[in-house]
Amino acid sequence: MEEVQLMTPVAALSRGLQRTVVRDGRIAPAEAEVAVMRRNFEMGGRRFTLEGNPLMEVLDAPSIFPVPNTPASCRGLINLRGSLVPIFDIRKTFGGGGGYRWVLVVGRGEQAAGLVIDGLPKQVKVTESARVDQPLDSGDITAAAVIKAYRIDDQVYFVLNHIALLEKLAQLN
Repeated sequence: MEEVQLMTPVAALSRGLQRTVVRDGRIAPAEAEVAVMRRNFEMGGRRFTLEGNPLMEVLDAPSIFPVPNTPASCRGLINLRGSLVPIFDIRKTFGGGGGYRWVLVVGRGEQAAGLVIDGLPKQVKVTESARVDQPLDSGDITAAAVIKAYRIDDQVYFVLNHIALLEKLAQLN
């Protein structure tokens, strides 16, 4: 007797299905490229988005308490629901800086850290075909943390590994 291979429920339900779109009133197969919505933000006039989908929260003008003998990029600490969170401002390295209003906090609890940003994050649709080679100057503080870049509507968006950036900031004296 021959053994019968059963399909998984997902395979059975999606068998023969094909992604389609409507173009000019006709149904056509969809392109394989998928657009991903990402939250982007600006620091010093540069546009960034974070790798993956880390837990993040935007704070409106929190009280930042300076810490003596820290690098210039460390603005200080905030108390976020009982946790002390370091806040970094790297906008000066890009020619920006000065006052602040928005802080992007990434992570939770002891793993949280904040970045001063220029405005509220916005959504942007990213496709792999928009990827570009956008080398950064090796002296740029974000160079080691930028994974890739995308050009969308004549703007370059850098995908940032926030953990690598925060580790780089922690090494500064």
